[in-house]
Amino acid sequence: GTGLAYAASGANGPGPQLFNPTQPYTIGEFTVLGGGATISTATPLGTIGSAVQTVSGSLDPDQPDSAVDLYQFTLPQGHLWQVGLAVSAQSIGSPLLASLSLMDSSGTVLATRDSGTGLSSDPNDPYLFMGLKPGTYYVGVSGEGNLAGLPGGYDPVLGIPGSGGRAQPGGPFPFALSLVASAHDQPTYLVNFTLDRADLHE
Repeated sequence: GTGLAYAASGANGPGPQLFNPTQPYTIGEFTVLGGGATISTATPLGTIGSAVQTVSGSLDPDQPDSAVDLYQFTLPQGHLWQVGLAVSAQSIGSPLLASLSLMDSSGTVLATRDSGTGLSSDPNDPYLFMGLKPGTYYVGVSGEGNLAGLPGGYDPVLGIPGSGGRAQPGGPFPFALSLVASAHDQPTYLVNFTLDRADLHE
């Protein structure tokens, strides 16, 4: 019964009236999914080093409140670090198609790996290696296609669940996350090179 309702319905104009402006009219529908995982509630793993640290977890990619697991780890001062992260799911008999996201202390995404980018023996178990400075970092394990910071992916700072991941009904599904770090203070340098001629007569 408001002026806006009359104007929107076309009741005041020369054209056809679209709906009765005195009655409720549905103009849209939405679903409240609830909050997702955030870096403020990430599971702390402490300082990681040269000994592989493995933590077990489970995901239900189709449920917003349990579609992502976030973990916090620290790299100590005094070195630059080569960090390795890997998810084991298919290789341990889990049907989970997982993805990995690495974030800095503010939640800014540094790298992602989706299901299908793993080793040839277990391509659906993603892994990544990256050089990092000392400090605090976060790693997120989620379902395929639900990558932090990408379109349709989850937001680890605001806790907005991802909407673009692959449907994986029947969860929760178990997984294991492995982390390792080794000091990597020396820059990469060229040791040798040779010229490979396709035609030996040229």
